[in-house]
Amino acid sequence: MAIKSTSSAVLFLLAQCASAFNPPSSIAHAENKTPVVIVGNTNEALAAAMSLSALDMLSNNNSQKLGEEVEEQRQRQRQPRSSSSPIPPGQPILFYDTSNDQQQQRQHQRVSSETVASLQNALLFLGPSDMNDYEQILANSLQLLSRISDAKPMLHTSVDFGCEVEGSKTMQSLSIIRDRFSLLGLNILNTPKLSMTSSEEDGSKFALSRESAEEWGNKLHALLEGRQSSSAAITMDVRTHLAMLQANSLPRSRGVLGEEKDSWAIRDTIQDGMHVDNGDGMLLEYKFDYGDPFGGCDPLMCPSSGSIIPSPMTSNCSIESQCKANDAYAAAYSTMIGSGMDPLLGVCIAASVKAIFRELGKTDGEGVFHPPSYTWSVIDQIADCSLRARGNIKQVDGLSRKMYKEFGYR
Repeated sequence: MAIKSTSSAVLFLLAQCASAFNPPSSIAHAENKTPVVIVGNTNEALAAAMSLSALDMLSNNNSQKLGEEVEEQRQRQRQPRSSSSPIPPGQPILFYDTSNDQQQQRQHQRVSSETVASLQNALLFLGPSDMNDYEQILANSLQLLSRISDAKPMLHTSVDFGCEVEGSKTMQSLSIIRDRFSLLGLNILNTPKLSMTSSEEDGSKFALSRESAEEWGNKLHALLEGRQSSSAAITMDVRTHLAMLQANSLPRSRGVLGEEKDSWAIRDTIQDGMHVDNGDGMLLEYKFDYGDPFGGCDPLMCPSSGSIIPSPMTSNCSIESQCKANDAYAAAYSTMIGSGMDPLLGVCIAASVKAIFRELGKTDGEGVFHPPSYTWSVIDQIADCSLRARGNIKQVDGLSRKMYKEFGYR
């Protein structure tokens, strides 16, 4: 059956009646949660809502630890829900759609009616779609979110290291408003430059030059410096991470990326010296010794570990679906860290969201990706996958060093 679609202009109309999205019960459900501001695309907004709903389900079944008696928890998770609502409750999320309009037109991108319904059910607010200034977004967010909470909201957005001008503008804007958010969640992208030929791209394993890696590392360090403990979450691809290791430019966050270790969510991996994106999740952690001048702050020399979360589903997907699933992974990870989850458990839920987007998301004949719907069935599957993921974690000491050597960095 063909997917019915509507113009993305529908989002503008929905934004005008955002307060009517959810009934009073959903507003009450959201009052005790930290609000989330998503600046990005619909996949990120829905992923954030799905991860929060899955966390609610696991918590309601006393499964917060996600590691004890996994099979028993999975059976309990399948018990009938006490809620009589036919759809999951809306989450305290304010979404600003900042997708590139020219790119949308080029790809004939539009929002399906099913996605519009999911946004209506999943989010409490839709911000104006024409806001690209982060200070305006902050002011608008605080005004809308004051209706449900006085707490500082968390923020999730993307920064493109492959686009120096736009990426630098984003970092500058974030540095101005960063202290108004309880958490900064960043999805680091690295869009290949249009001027790079295929031979150049294939002939180099470096995602960033040493100079670019140093420059972006300094900007990240400045953005994170002085923030409270565990108040940032960063997701990136492994090639960018290894390039920053090679340049020794990975920020030392002094607790901002985790109380005891700096934690980095990685969306792909290195296997047998090859770069692959098979749907797995990965967490790389570094324990810096700031009092040791002889390698204590060198990520290739200090104690480090890596955790690989095998994808609960093994189906292949299109490149478009893979990219959108990675966006969902980053948004879910930021949301989980902002909700107080341990980084490893946060990656388990994020990897499960990613798996569901790869499995249930569909790319139509025009190359447009349609995300999974916001339904109890989808939330059930994410919760179940999270439990399975927690039981299948593979932990490797010095994993980043191992991948660094395998991938040919010298």
